[in-house]
Amino acid sequence: MMEWTDNNYRTLARLISKRAWLYTEMLAAETIVFQKGNLDRFLAFGPEQHPIVLQIGGSNLENIGKATQLANSYGYDEINFNCGCPSPRVAGHGCFGVRLMLDPKFVAQAMSVIAANTDVPVSVKCRIGVDDHDSYNELCDFIYKVSSQSPTRHFIIHSRKALLNGLSPAENRKIPPLKYEYYYALLRDFPDLRFTINGGINTVGEVNAAIAEGAHGVMLGRAAYNNPWQTLGNVDSAVYGEPHSSLTRRQVLEKYQVYGDSVLGKYDNRPSLRDVVKPLLGLFHSEPRSALWKRKVDSAFQYCKTVKELLEETLVEIPDYVLDSPVREVPVGCLDTFANSKKLLPPQYSRWEEDIVMVLTFPLESEPGSYSSNKPDVEGEALMEFLTALNDSNHRLNWNYYFVSPCFSWSNVTCINGNVVSLNLASNGFSGTLSPAITKLKFLVNLDLHDNDLSGDLPDYLGSMLHLQNLNLAKNKFTGPIPTTWGQLTNLKHLVVKENNLSGSIPDSLAGISSLMQLDLSSNDLSGKVPVQLFSLPMFNFSDTHLTCGEAFQQPCVSSSLVAVSSKKRRVEVIITGVACGTFVLLVVGAALLHWYHKVRNPKREVFVDVEGEDDSKISFGQLQRFSWREIQMATENFNEANVIGQGGFGKVYKGFLPDNTKVAVKRLSDYHNPGGEAAFLREVQLISVAVHKNLLRLIGFCTTSSERILVYPFMQNLSVAYRLRELKPGEKGLDWPTRKRIAFGTAHGLEYLHEHCNPKIIHRDLKAANILLDDDFEAVLGDFGLAKLVDNRLTHITTQVRGTMGHIAPEYLSTGKSSEKTDVFGYGITLLELVSGQRAIDFSRLEEEEDVLLLDHTKKLLREKRIEDIVDRNLNSYNAKEVETILQVALLCTQGSPEDRPRMAEVVNMLQGVGLTERWSEWEKLEEVRNQEFSLVSHSHQFLWADESTQDQEAIQLSQAR
Repeated sequence: MMEWTDNNYRTLARLISKRAWLYTEMLAAETIVFQKGNLDRFLAFGPEQHPIVLQIGGSNLENIGKATQLANSYGYDEINFNCGCPSPRVAGHGCFGVRLMLDPKFVAQAMSVIAANTDVPVSVKCRIGVDDHDSYNELCDFIYKVSSQSPTRHFIIHSRKALLNGLSPAENRKIPPLKYEYYYALLRDFPDLRFTINGGINTVGEVNAAIAEGAHGVMLGRAAYNNPWQTLGNVDSAVYGEPHSSLTRRQVLEKYQVYGDSVLGKYDNRPSLRDVVKPLLGLFHSEPRSALWKRKVDSAFQYCKTVKELLEETLVEIPDYVLDSPVREVPVGCLDTFANSKKLLPPQYSRWEEDIVMVLTFPLESEPGSYSSNKPDVEGEALMEFLTALNDSNHRLNWNYYFVSPCFSWSNVTCINGNVVSLNLASNGFSGTLSPAITKLKFLVNLDLHDNDLSGDLPDYLGSMLHLQNLNLAKNKFTGPIPTTWGQLTNLKHLVVKENNLSGSIPDSLAGISSLMQLDLSSNDLSGKVPVQLFSLPMFNFSDTHLTCGEAFQQPCVSSSLVAVSSKKRRVEVIITGVACGTFVLLVVGAALLHWYHKVRNPKREVFVDVEGEDDSKISFGQLQRFSWREIQMATENFNEANVIGQGGFGKVYKGFLPDNTKVAVKRLSDYHNPGGEAAFLREVQLISVAVHKNLLRLIGFCTTSSERILVYPFMQNLSVAYRLRELKPGEKGLDWPTRKRIAFGTAHGLEYLHEHCNPKIIHRDLKAANILLDDDFEAVLGDFGLAKLVDNRLTHITTQVRGTMGHIAPEYLSTGKSSEKTDVFGYGITLLELVSGQRAIDFSRLEEEEDVLLLDHTKKLLREKRIEDIVDRNLNSYNAKEVETILQVALLCTQGSPEDRPRMAEVVNMLQGVGLTERWSEWEKLEEVRNQEFSLVSHSHQFLWADESTQDQEAIQLSQAR
């Protein structure tokens, strides 16, 4: 079995082995559900790939069910639920993967949902343990509960445990010791179930050795990807008893070439040549001249267009005897490893009697769409009792007694390590009381119930919840005093009980909470003196109460932001503040001059230092990879300046190589600052990652530390449109007219997808030729979308949130700072003019010829003078005049001064194909006649508009005050 695959690899694998079962990569259920319009990209496969198994991951039962239902129509031979992935994406969150092993009841629910939505067998892939939960009995508990409470009869057991903190996925495949004895003990203790062994098995000889010792099945991992010829080439004969194959690698390559070039010939979702050829790189593993061949293949990507062309160019490096020899038969692997494991079997698993009783009393009926177990865990029971007392008459919460764990499917509940740590229950219309059951949530940190209609006295038992840090009961109908026992909340930081009907005085015990940072008791009937210690809190509010500020201040108390002072004292403060501000300005000016002096006197030197380790990830989407800081350093050679391939307003872009030789572009975001911290960054990364379209640059992964934000993209070998238009080196290929037309169409499709099909929609805000990249086939790939929200470039000489490039910025965005889809349409129109003319959006050299600086004005002038041939790039040897006219008309419609007059991108796509263009252009010409009446007065009004700015438009710069 193989589990590290894509369609291209599986096609190659099936050419070598007809019998091995092929497993897909794990697909998150959300990826399938939210990409309904693009399902073929994720789920489609050729009929020759059977038998094939789909791996699904996730923790939302509804999405798991929908994903299974959608996948079922594709005809997979089995659906596998992955509970073995040790990715950092699950290490601190529990969103999918191996973390699910800690909740076998939820896994049983998920398996029941999967089985109910497919008509093929189902299976579970798991590890032998997680962190300290690694005993054989705990593994057996997982197997028993999943198999007894769901239709699951097949388990794939990775014979290493997973260490979620401290080890990368690659290290988790190597460092934790193999315990094959656990696997063979499962065969003994669960004779009615089927188990497949996984982990550390790299050759067909070892496969046979494991089977000889009784293994039901064996899964090969990356060994079959790295060395497909020697592994898969022997599977059919050595494992399934087929005659030994006489197939040669030359024959395999000839068949794969036909497949590869047919894929490259497809228009929709067409992959790059590099993607198609990548599975072949392990075909000559350990053979003579293999490394030389790989290097030549990497160079050939730059100029070869087809698989056939690439193979003809590079296979001269491989000796004929290697190409024309059948696969070598391999000896049976050593039996000692597995035989010795069987000698070390742990004691037989015995279930507790209460578990047996629980199964016998299992409810006969369950709610539709769920798989009922006997009862929730302790925290689940406590929450259900708590909810009953709250009186959720509006049924706002989806808490379900039979959805065993609150940590995976209950709304408004946050868990860490399987424990409830936060309840965000504000504004739900609850009209009941607080139940003592809340105290069973021993690890609760945050309790937010503000803006409800809860009543009764404030409960004193909350004082026993020692982990509580944030307590917000504001805007309810609580009565009575503040309990003295709340002074025992030694970790409490924020206490907000404003706008209730509380009475009595403030207990002295509250003043003893050293961790307290905020206390808001405003708008209550409280009376008496405020303990003096509370005035040292960073935030306090006692306004609209009957409280007084101690013996020296008999007047009513207010908040920390409104403390009263005398007029004399206020005058003194103003003078002192004025002096201080003046001094501060002098210091700032002096520091700036000193910085400038050192910058001029001392050339800039690059100093590389290590940074703090990565923050824990809580990301839960798609197949995005989280890279470690060390992986990024190694890929870019510690951000070597020689690897810089671009620089813009978002930071530098470095060329890099991943460990598997994949070439990538690493964008190091400059001056990243977001008040939301890593959580905000991950939300924006998630938004970017789910924007999947053939004309959008796909995000491979990211890296985040306390001081760095990194994005990793595929490397675009042909760089950008701007480079191909204006920065070519001698001998390099330019852009002919058909390619430019295709770029115009591709960019329009990509931008339309961002505006019309993303939810929420994505506004690019910096559309220009430099941000349109070109893949191996010179197809347009739009990059840098979504980045404007990721970066606040505070160090620019003008502070603002307006982001864009001179000459591409729509006038309303420049004047108001408000962007919309129509600001992108304007930038697209300017980009069309660049494609036709080859010129920059702003070019001061045109002043020498008394022409307009702005390309838009320059183009309009030439059109008025009917000099269309002078608009076209002089580097174009031939072009279709009618198509050029169409492109120019669309460009001018897109760059109209009023955003309301500009078309939507969906309309632009149609107009590029001639649909609706005639009518729109006729309207534009009528308006232009009116504008031309005043042309003599304003024809050169823009010449010096940008005189104080840079003549380069390669960097995004910010222009006006933040809005």
